[in-house]
Amino acid sequence: MPRFNEWGGRERQVGARASSQNSEPAAWVYKTRVGGDTHHRLWITHRPSASTTSPGTLSNMSMTDVIPAADIAKAINAFKAVDSFNHKKFFEILGLKKRSLDDVKKVFNILDADCSGFMELDEVKCMMQGFSKEGRTLSDEEAKILLVAGDKDGDGKIGVDEFTSLVAES
Repeated sequence: MPRFNEWGGRERQVGARASSQNSEPAAWVYKTRVGGDTHHRLWITHRPSASTTSPGTLSNMSMTDVIPAADIAKAINAFKAVDSFNHKKFFEILGLKKRSLDDVKKVFNILDADCSGFMELDEVKCMMQGFSKEGRTLSDEEAKILLVAGDKDGDGKIGVDEFTSLVAES
């Protein structure tokens, strides 16, 4: 059932993630359109204690639990200008390629805002914001370039294995 949110837009539930501990959903994903923009919001009611390396797992980790805040700030500042984003250089500045496979999967799960096990176009656009609230939204062109580079199987989204390959190639 649609409801109104603080942005003044109609909000509707587009998904729910079951809890492993009881029958109540662990989270609901709401989709809102405000002035032509689409916003997704994850409303979490229960955080399962599952591993953060499992795709689609709700995580209470922050990016600074995996990557030092100074590296994140350096990467965000390097690509402040619109249409300047280069995923290979971004990952290099973050030092992602040098991190363990487990750490790269943790990063993916933090970026997978709707816990679907995939990064869709909307999540790719918000990738820099997933690292820091100071990050900007990627332009449509930047997001499409990143999606094409990461989407190895052509399904229009980036899965955890595709993300780890993308990082390894950078």
